[in-house]
Amino acid sequence: MIPPKGIQYSIETLCLDCKEYVLKYQNVEQFLPMCRKCGNYGKLYTCPPFDEERYSLLNEYKTLELVIMRVSPGDLEQYFRAREYFDALLLSKESERNGSLALFAGSCIVCDAGCCGRPSGRGCFHKERSRLSLEALGFDVTATLSDFFQIELEWAEDGKQIGQMVLLGALVADKFVV
Repeated sequence: MIPPKGIQYSIETLCLDCKEYVLKYQNVEQFLPMCRKCGNYGKLYTCPPFDEERYSLLNEYKTLELVIMRVSPGDLEQYFRAREYFDALLLSKESERNGSLALFAGSCIVCDAGCCGRPSGRGCFHKERSRLSLEALGFDVTATLSDFFQIELEWAEDGKQIGQMVLLGALVADKFVV
């Protein structure tokens, strides 16, 4: 995995008890209305709406490793280059830990809403490279970044550059045995 050229970035991680994180930071009812405003809602397999089982996915795991990537400066071009690297990093972590599952930052960038199989009822074309995100599952990423990494998010307007862009992903592991 080759780090993205021309991007200043850093990676940080933090391991947590998954159950405690779910109880404190997941609120589907609060965040689902925000997802409904997005053009990807219902158009990508990685975006809501989901069935109840999907929203409770993290309840199957014991540990949660939050992974953040700070990118400076932050603009749209940097975002896609950073996301490709960040997603590959999370998939690499997933492959190294048996039974784990990576969660990406934001919606899927493999397909866009125009070519995803979801609207036509076909399956995902890129299951090996596509993952859900914490925000799609109703987690408060703003509070997560503030509480655990002391980061106050900056939001770009009209594609303008911001001082620092932050990607938040995770790796869940150690499934409960039933």
